[in-house]
Parts: sequence; C-alpha cells; structure tokens
Amino acid sequence: AISCGEDFTYGSSCNFSCSEGYLLKGAITVTCTSAAEWSEEIPHCEVVLCSELYEPGKGSMACSHPLGSFSYLSTCTFTCEEGYERLASSSATLQCGASGQWNDSQPQCIAVSCPTLQQPQDGAISCGEDFTYGSSCNFSCSEGYLLKGAITVTCTSAAEWSEEIPHCEVVLCSELYEPGKGSMACSHPLGSFSYLSTCTFTCEEGYERLASSSATLQCGASGQWNDSQPQCIAVSCPTLQQPQDGAISCGEDFTYGSSCNFSCSEGYLLKGAITVTCTSAAEWSEEIPHCEAVQCPSPVVPLGGQVSCEAPSHPWGSVCNFSCDEGYDHQGAPNMQCLRSGEWSADTPTCTATPEPPLNPTILGLAAGGAVSLSGLSLAAWLLKRIRQKANKFDLNSTSDIEEPLQTYRNSIDSLI
Repeated sequence: AISCGEDFTYGSSCNFSCSEGYLLKGAITVTCTSAAEWSEEIPHCEVVLCSELYEPGKGSMACSHPLGSFSYLSTCTFTCEEGYERLASSSATLQCGASGQWNDSQPQCIAVSCPTLQQPQDGAISCGEDFTYGSSCNFSCSEGYLLKGAITVTCTSAAEWSEEIPHCEVVLCSELYEPGKGSMACSHPLGSFSYLSTCTFTCEEGYERLASSSATLQCGASGQWNDSQPQCIAVSCPTLQQPQDGAISCGEDFTYGSSCNFSCSEGYLLKGAITVTCTSAAEWSEEIPHCEAVQCPSPVVPLGGQVSCEAPSHPWGSVCNFSCDEGYDHQGAPNMQCLRSGEWSADTPTCTATPEPPLNPTILGLAAGGAVSLSGLSLAAWLLKRIRQKANKFDLNSTSDIEEPLQTYRNSIDSLI
C-alpha cells in the first residue's frame, strides 16, 4: 500500500506499507526532490520467509507453499514411521506465520517405549540400553529353575511386549515314596520334591537297602535324583546244607525271619537245636545241628553172670544177651536191645545164687562117723564143680544179623581163679 499527498510535486512524500505476511524492502517514505526524482528507490514488498523445515528421522514431511517455499502461509504436516511417535512438545502440522515464525517447533520422531521390565525372581534379564521399539530383552533362570514363557521379548510398535513376561519356576523331581519295610525322611527347602530336596531312607531291622541305591537322594538342577529309588530287602543268612545222615526243611529262601527244621535218619540223634531262624544280623539263631549215630551205654555185667553183645559200640538195634554162672538163677529179661532213644529196652538182669537143698538124717549120721573121708570127698566135688562151670556156659539166642563175634563180659568170684 502507498499513502501520498494530493500530488507528486516537489516536496510531497509517499509512505509505503506491506500487507500481512509481507516485508517492505526499501525506504518506508520517499520525497520528491528538486531534481524531480524520488529521494529513495521505490520500495517493494516481499513475502515473509520462515526457517526451512526438514524431515525428521524415522518420519516424513508433507508441505504446501501457496506463496513460496517455506514462506508465509506455508503448511507442513509430519508423520512418524511405525514404532515411532512425535515428541509431545510439537504439533503434527506447522504453519509459517506473518512474523516469519512457525507456530511450533520442528517435530522429532522418537521410538515408542514399552513398560519397564524387572529382573524375574530366581532369574536374570539382559536388555539393550532402553525399552524402546525394536529393543529386545533376554531372560534366564538361576540353577535349579526353569523358565516358563518366551526366552526373548521384543518391544512392538504398539508399545507392548511381543510376549507375556516369563517367570522362573523351581525344577521338580519325581515324587519318592517310602519303601516297604523302610521309612523316608525328607527336607524341601524350595518346594515338595524340588531342586535341593533331600530324602534319607532307612530300613527296618532285618532289612537292608539294595546295593544299587544310596541311602540319601538329592534332587538335582536337571530334575533328576542322584540315584534310584531305594528298596529294602530282607537280609540273607548263609545257605544251609542237608546234614549228613539227616534232612533239612526250609522255606523258600534263607532271608530274615525264615526258619529251617532239622531231622535225622533212623538210628541217628540230632545234636543241637531242631529249628534255627535267620536273625536281623544275617546269622542263624543257633549253631547248625548235626546227626550222631545212636549208641547205648555199655551194659552192666551182673554179679555171677556174663553178657554177650553184637557190637562193642552198642549201636541202635544191637542186642546184648545175658547168662548166669552155674549155681546162679537168672532174674529179668534174657536180652536187651538198644532203642532209637539210646536206651536199652529192658533193665539189666541179675544173677542170684541157687539155694542148697536141706540134708537128710542119714547124711548127717554118715557125716558124723566119717569126717575124715568126707573132707577128702569135698575137695574132689569142688574140683568137679569148677570143670562143669567151664564146660556148661550157655548163651541165649541173638536176634542180630551182625556177623561180628559176640563180645562176652564176665562178672563172678569164680572168674578170678
């Protein structure tokens, strides 16, 4: 715009101004000089310019310039790439004002941020410098723990993590149980049958662990016990053999609590316990018995008699026959047999002297008249008696089939002669 006087004669002036958004380039006032020229060059109006804008990193810019590039009324709209957003201090659209200033600051695109992550309990996290779009975090767990969820999570353009945030759970081992004939005592510092759980096993009296397993088991970081589940088995006593001249009767095995019964063949006696039992110390409760042949004690030779036996050791079934010297009567069984119990079948017989017949009167008279002749006859009669005793020994029949010579024992006053 121009404002002048009525005319353009010497001394008149004109004032210039520009429309909004334009700047006057030149003198505001010009005056007509005596030389018929204006005192200044005629000014002109130029559109106002704003500072040049630029595309932000990770974003784009779209502008319109109705009056010139980045000039008054120029408008620029800014957008950010996926995962990025404008700083909150700037507008999405900027316009160049009449003063040559944009109505807001140059926009910047920054990566969106996901929620801050914390280190998981019993684990660790490894992330970049921040939690912005595209950044990742890796998770791991301490020894004895397992990661439940994704190992890696990434911040998405929606400012959210790509997966649910994982957590660490303690490793579990298989559940153990009390063995038969045994007990189990456990400690669970981190949870039932979990990492570092320890179980100690004991067996009842008379039972022992299988050698293939340990007394104490611990749950390892891999979720495996350091040994197999213990079992309690009965202790075993030494194997028994059938005794010579006898028999043995046992259960299915020689383990704790089992018993064995012993017996002997006919003609033998058991020496020791009939029954032995396997104890908790893996030993038999008694010394192992044996069988001995039955023998009867040597028979007593009766006074005035003798005895003949089939065998000097008097085994079971053997027979001893008794006889009495002349002038003695036999009292009792004629023989006795050795029984299975080691005793004789009868008591020892006895030999008693035969009583002399009474003398008649004729003999008494003759005795008085011929005493000298009688004394000589008495000596002859005594010698005859001794000869008869030697010749008339008798033995009762024996029932034994043994062909050994009979053993004869004599017990009389006459045997001393």
